[in-house]
Amino acid sequence: MGKGQCKVSSFPWIQGESDAETDKLAIRYEGRLALLGHHIRRLLNEPNPPVILSVDELHPWVKQRPVVVESQKKIVAANSRMAFLSMQGLQKIDESHLSPQGIIRHGELLF
Repeated sequence: MGKGQCKVSSFPWIQGESDAETDKLAIRYEGRLALLGHHIRRLLNEPNPPVILSVDELHPWVKQRPVVVESQKKIVAANSRMAFLSMQGLQKIDESHLSPQGIIRHGELLF
C-alpha cells in the first residue's frame, strides 16, 4: 500500500431515522440504500466489502415506519458479507441520541 492509502476493513452505515420521517421517504429507502452500496463498491474498488447496517429501531419515526429496518435486514439477508446491528438496549439521552455510554457500547458492538 502506498503513502496516503488505506485499506477499508468494513463500512458501518448507521442511518435511516430521518428516512422514516415520511411514508414517501421510507418507501424509497431500500432502493436508495442499495444505490449507496453500489457507489461504495465502486468507490472502494471492492466488489463485496464487509458492511454493517444499523438504525435506531426505537426512534419514533422508525417505529411508525418499520420498512426502514425491514429494508436494511432484506439487503443484509441477500449478502453474506453484510450484517445488521440492532441498537435496541443502548442507553440514550433522548428519543434520538445515544448517551456517551450508549455510543461507547455501540462502538464495541460494531468492533
